[in-house]
Amino acid sequence: MSPHPIPYLTRAAALAAALMALAAARPAPRKDASGAPRSPARTASPASRRDAVGGPRELQGVLPSGSADSWTIHFLGERPARIDAAGDGAGDVDCLVYDAAGALVQFDIDAADRCTLRWTPARTAAFRVVVRNVGARADRYTLRTN
Repeated sequence: MSPHPIPYLTRAAALAAALMALAAARPAPRKDASGAPRSPARTASPASRRDAVGGPRELQGVLPSGSADSWTIHFLGERPARIDAAGDGAGDVDCLVYDAAGALVQFDIDAADRCTLRWTPARTAAFRVVVRNVGARADRYTLRTN
């Protein structure tokens, strides 16, 4: 169970709503200088440019010593997924990723103030990303996805 269940539910609900809206939105076709639509060879499909549903994300937070944040992020199936988190150097950031069933998928727990997680989901699904500060001081962090 998350140490902060109310903020987790609020963030998770807000993020899920934003992901659903982004996934439903389709960009307008790009045009070249003459106004003609670009050829398919020059316009990559959205799925080929990103691996998190809705595109790359950048999330930020501040973690007091001994606390954690949870984020729900959807990743595309059969595509490499990547999460990078970096703190400001004041603490020790650890990262864990869980699937919808609560099973640990990937983790990076060491004495560094940064994490890099890579895996390939079998199918498109939501993953819970936990960023925790095990350092003695508060730490401002940035989490990025591909």
